[in-house]
Amino acid sequence: MQLKNYLFEDLENLEKYIKNEIFQFLQKEIFIQLFLSNTNSIQLKNILTSLKTLLPNCKIVGSSTKNIINNSTRQKDKLLISFSIFDKTKVRTIYTNNFENSNAIKLSKEFITNETKAILVFNCKRENNIESFLDGFNFNLKNQVLVGGNATSFNSSSKAFLIEDINIYEEGIVLVALDSKDLIVSTNHIFNWSKVGKEMIITKLEDNKVYEIDNIPILELYKKYFGDEIDFNLTGSLISFPLVKEIDGIDIARSIISVEEDNSFIYAGELKVGDKVRFALGNLDEIYNNSLNLQKELSTQPIEAIYVYTCKERNYFLSEQLDIELKAISQVANTAGLFTRGEFYKISNNIVQMNITTTLLTLSESTEIKSFKPLETKYKKYSDLATVIRTQNI
Repeated sequence: MQLKNYLFEDLENLEKYIKNEIFQFLQKEIFIQLFLSNTNSIQLKNILTSLKTLLPNCKIVGSSTKNIINNSTRQKDKLLISFSIFDKTKVRTIYTNNFENSNAIKLSKEFITNETKAILVFNCKRENNIESFLDGFNFNLKNQVLVGGNATSFNSSSKAFLIEDINIYEEGIVLVALDSKDLIVSTNHIFNWSKVGKEMIITKLEDNKVYEIDNIPILELYKKYFGDEIDFNLTGSLISFPLVKEIDGIDIARSIISVEEDNSFIYAGELKVGDKVRFALGNLDEIYNNSLNLQKELSTQPIEAIYVYTCKERNYFLSEQLDIELKAISQVANTAGLFTRGEFYKISNNIVQMNITTTLLTLSESTEIKSFKPLETKYKKYSDLATVIRTQNI
């Protein structure tokens, strides 16, 4: 297989690119992912029409996002058209706006086959009951891997949307199945947030609102840990300290998305009464080492392409350090992806929604393990000892 990325300029140049780079693969399976951080509906409809006219048998999905990932670069105000060209894999797509658990189970039975190797899931609105849907869809998910995420809007004045074939949706879910006897797939993830402070327990929660942790009102708890001066308008400091819980030994972050009038907090992703949690702090010093370790792990696998779905908050908090991570990934193989509002990932027998995490799906139809130039990056060392000391010594 091959992965080819094209940054959209205009329809004329898109047609030239397809004729020069893609036409030779018309007899193969062509899967197109569109990741858009800037466009208008008329232009997008024209692009989709052009793609289906030039490549009538291609499969198309897409999502709005704040930034696109084009190999090692993250870019705003761009439209990335990523062509995956398969020799031995069939691609199927489907759209649904029914989030009922029963419908998810039905889809799981109908959509997942014995030849399915990987599932991609794109959800339009994080506020949907996506975790209940994923729980139901897990019914027939056996050895298959699953990745994806929630769409983000371009900015505060625009709406998130999804694409399936030539259709554009402002709600619902798009699913993709990659079916093959020969496709080699694997998933991985990078967190880079370090747990700090003592373990705590969620003690009061109603309607997804967290009221108390360790029987302490949550607003008081945050002030106790981080001081009265902490910003409760979610402009930076408050969302810098997500909660972390473990699922099958893997750290899953829960970042704050709103502070309610009754002083409860709503977090991205599911929390339950009795969940054991700790605060976490973004560890910039570990990014380089973790990126090297990821490269070493990937170097033992046959990989021809990588899909990356990472949280938009990483783009905000990690800044230029995120470029180290993306460079490490793209040095292994051509890479395409987007920034999400929560990432979907299969852990053991569970499908979970992650936060502030980079997830990736590696793909190869060849068994050859290719060599690549390893990461060589100078980086700045950071520290946030004041916060760590305060948090560790409650």
